[in-house]
Amino acid sequence: MEFTRLEFYRNRIGQSQEAIAFVLDLPLDAYKEFEAGTRQLTKPVEDAFFGLLDRFPGSRDFSRPTIDATGVYKRAYFAAHNEYPKGWHDIPAPWITRKFKLVDLSPN
Repeated sequence: MEFTRLEFYRNRIGQSQEAIAFVLDLPLDAYKEFEAGTRQLTKPVEDAFFGLLDRFPGSRDFSRPTIDATGVYKRAYFAAHNEYPKGWHDIPAPWITRKFKLVDLSPN
């Protein structure tokens, strides 16, 4: 069985399809189609997905905490504003020097 790039990297960072679809603001069915290769992956979605992957040479992989923090941020934003955030947002990221990571929360 051949893995797509999305599936390969999603499995590498130990995230579910549901978590990735939520963070990327995509319907789960659409994400599954992108991952299966049955739907053409758009450049904005591809860029947003790979923008979540934080791996630095000589360091550990920060992809999972970035995705988890993005999910927490989206839920907190929804609780405060009764809608999910759109566009670019600084997500709290205490594991990096800057302490925030700029993430596109509406890639499609």
